[in-house]
Amino acid sequence: MSRRISGLLFSAATAALVLGTSTPANAVFIARICDDLACAGGNDVVVTDQGAGDNFPGSAMVGQINSGAINFSGFTITTNLSQSKPLIGSAAAPQMDVSFSAVTNDSISHTIFLYASDTDFTGRGSVLLTLGGTQTPAGDGNTVQGRAWGGTSNNNFDFSGANLLANSGTTGATPFAVSAAGNLPPGVNPYSLTIGMTITRGTPGTTTGDLNVTVSQVPEPESMLLIGVGLAAMAAYKRRRKTA
Repeated sequence: MSRRISGLLFSAATAALVLGTSTPANAVFIARICDDLACAGGNDVVVTDQGAGDNFPGSAMVGQINSGAINFSGFTITTNLSQSKPLIGSAAAPQMDVSFSAVTNDSISHTIFLYASDTDFTGRGSVLLTLGGTQTPAGDGNTVQGRAWGGTSNNNFDFSGANLLANSGTTGATPFAVSAAGNLPPGVNPYSLTIGMTITRGTPGTTTGDLNVTVSQVPEPESMLLIGVGLAAMAAYKRRRKTA
C-alpha cells in the first residue's frame, strides 16, 4: 500500500512540474524592412518565417531579409537577420534579436526601419533592450535608434506609443553601445513582441550592429503553485522511501 501511495505521489509530482513549465508553440514570426515608421509606405520588404524570401526556410527559427535593390529608400544594401524562439529564448523567457546592416553611397539624408515581430509569448517581467554596433563615419547625420513594443495583444506589429516597452534613444556615436530598461505590465496572455531599428545616414558608408530584447521570466501564480505541489510531493516520496 505504501509503495502504491509513493508511486502516486511521484506521478503527481512529475505531472505538476510538467504542467507548470509547459508553453504554447503556435507562433508567427515576421521580419520587415520599411521606408517609413509605420510600414505603410508601400515599398516594404516583408518576410514570414519559412515563407517566400526566408533564407532559412527549413529552420522555423530564423527570418532573414536581404534587399539589394538599388536606392531602396536611398540605401544600396540593407540586411535584416532576425531571430526568436526557439532558436533564442522561449515563450516563457522571451528574447528577440535583429542583426542589421545598411549601406549608402551618397550624401543625401536617408532613413530606413527594420523590424522583427513574434507572437505567443507568455513570460512577463522586466524588459532589457540593448543596441550595439558601428556607423562610419561618426556624426554627419548618421544615427541609430532601437525600440521594443508589446504586451497588449497577440498580433504581429502591434506597436504604438501606448505599448512602448523600451527606447534606446538616438545616438550618432561610433562604436555605439546603449541600453534601455522597462517593465512589461499585466495584459493579455499570450502576447506579441516587436523590436525595431531606425537607421539614418547622411554620408556614404555603412551602419551595422545588433538589437536585442529580453524579458525576465516571472512565473504566474498558478505555475508557482503547481511547481510547489510537485516539489512537496517529491519530498514526501523521498521520505517514504527512506522509512520503507
